[in-house]
Amino acid sequence: MLNFIGLIAADTVLALMAFVLVAYALALGNIFFTFGREGTAKIVVRGDVFDHVLLFWSGHRLNDPRRTDYTPGQPAWEILPAGSPNAKPSPYAQWQSTGDCSLCSGSIGTV
Repeated sequence: MLNFIGLIAADTVLALMAFVLVAYALALGNIFFTFGREGTAKIVVRGDVFDHVLLFWSGHRLNDPRRTDYTPGQPAWEILPAGSPNAKPSPYAQWQSTGDCSLCSGSIGTV
């Protein structure tokens, strides 16, 4: 019985390690997962159609007219502070970085 439990535990650990390695390999190719550097943005395209923008800038958000946190008084697709006074709660709210946010050029670029 003890060997059976050990075998299941080992299989579980191996399956998790395999998932992490596959996810990492997919992220390197920007397939299903991606890596982003602070202060950059990535455009997500499904097929040949624009889908959305991933913004990797702590404390900021993109004023996307298709989202619930859209601020009508500001230009569409403008980068705004995350705590805008007119911002509505969004299920797509970005996580806050725990590290120091220091931008070299002060602008958003694509990766």
